[in-house]
This record gives sequence, structure tokens and C-alpha cells, in this order.
Amino acid sequence: MQLAFQADDLYLKGGAYNACGVAFFRKAYSGGGRNLKLAVEMTQKTDFVGMLLQSFCFLGVLRHEMGRYREAQECFDGLLAVYERVRMCPSMARFAGIAKVAAGVRGRLNPPLDAGAEF
Repeated sequence: MQLAFQADDLYLKGGAYNACGVAFFRKAYSGGGRNLKLAVEMTQKTDFVGMLLQSFCFLGVLRHEMGRYREAQECFDGLLAVYERVRMCPSMARFAGIAKVAAGVRGRLNPPLDAGAEF
């Protein structure tokens, strides 16, 4: 994190926030969500697709586990939008669609997924 801030580079900051967020998530430390949210913001500015996909995915799963289902669905919507734009990893795009539906069902949100939406 220190090197990323010293360099004052969005690409490095996005990667550092992502790495910290994923590490905090895996160790169940608080702060993972904040770091992942910042990672999404930074990587959207640089359009580093791989890091953006990872940040959206982990942030969506973290929010789902925290019971913040509407926010989880929003993360999975962002993930689906990136997959749609870059047209890669169709199996992971399918996972994002299923995760969005699961968040909607778990949170009893109506409708859990747009009717007729393809993923």
C-alpha cells in the first residue's frame, strides 16, 4: 500500500486495495469491504479488467455473506456488465448471474432477477 501511494498511480492503488481487500476477506478481518470498494473505484478508472472482475466478485460475495443482499446484487450487476463488455469467461459470467439470483432469493427481493435476463 505504501509503494502504491508513494507512486501515486491509480493502477497500483487499485491492485493494492484489491490485494488488501481479498486478504482481509480471507482472514475474516474487518476492512475488507472498504478496501474492495476502493479497488473497484480505482480499477474502473484505469479499466484494468482482470482486477475489476476480481474486485467486483469478492465484494459481491462479501456483501452477500454480511447479509447486504441488495448491495451484493449491485456488485454482481457490475460484474455482469464487465463480462458483457469484454465477452470473456462465459462460465464466470454464468456464476455472476446465479450469484445475483441467490442474493435476491436470500434477501427475498422482488424480483430477484430481471425477467427474461440472460447471463
